[in-house]
Amino acid sequence: MKIQDVVNQTLTDPQFAQQIQAQAVQAARDGVGSAAWHTLAQHFASDPNELTRLSSLNKGMAAAGPGTTTTTITTITTTVACTCTTTTTTTTDF
Repeated sequence: MKIQDVVNQTLTDPQFAQQIQAQAVQAARDGVGSAAWHTLAQHFASDPNELTRLSSLNKGMAAAGPGTTTTTITTITTTVACTCTTTTTTTTDF
């Protein structure tokens, strides 16, 4: 797969990044196995066999109806609390 290549290009080429974004939105709307999905998958496949696998990925989901796409978003929030204690000692010589 050429995932890292696509990521690197999107980070350095704003026009390509916009193109990938638009294609990804259309692929999400049209669903797995759609022409839009296939177009997006072409960027990530290294060879025709890989493109076939990516283009038909989870085709069973597509049978649920046109435009049906399952998206899973996982958010992890980490909170770190720090306690800082300061001790001040004053010494006076008489």
